[in-house]
Amino acid sequence: MILICGQWNHPAVAKTTRDALHTIINKNSKSRFLCRHTILELTSLCPETRIPDFYKLLIEYVPGARLVELKSLKLYVDSFREREIYHEELLNEVFRDFVFVVKPRWVRLSLEVNVRGGIQTVITRESSRAERVMPGTSSGGVMH
Repeated sequence: MILICGQWNHPAVAKTTRDALHTIINKNSKSRFLCRHTILELTSLCPETRIPDFYKLLIEYVPGARLVELKSLKLYVDSFREREIYHEELLNEVFRDFVFVVKPRWVRLSLEVNVRGGIQTVITRESSRAERVMPGTSSGGVMH
């Protein structure tokens, strides 16, 4: 990251785009397992005040043929840093992009907003597919 005139600029990502997300082949695509990624450094700007909002994003998904490539995920979320966007819009945009690119069997995203003004906000969205993976179960954790 490069700091220029008080703004962060990453040469690889000029704006938010699903093209920044990449995948790798899931060599275990016949197995059902849960991937969980927690992103602690997601920021954007409040459209009303232009004050930075800080988030924790949790991505849980059951992969199909592809897995998200983590460096591209990092660059993708970094691209929101200078974007003016509401919490709900941010979560739904990330959800749509993730589903479009990764094509998981099932996915749930939760966006936890740092407390501001004494209000704790968490926005969650999950796919509507019936298949679910239950962590901690001995039978492979799959429910249909």
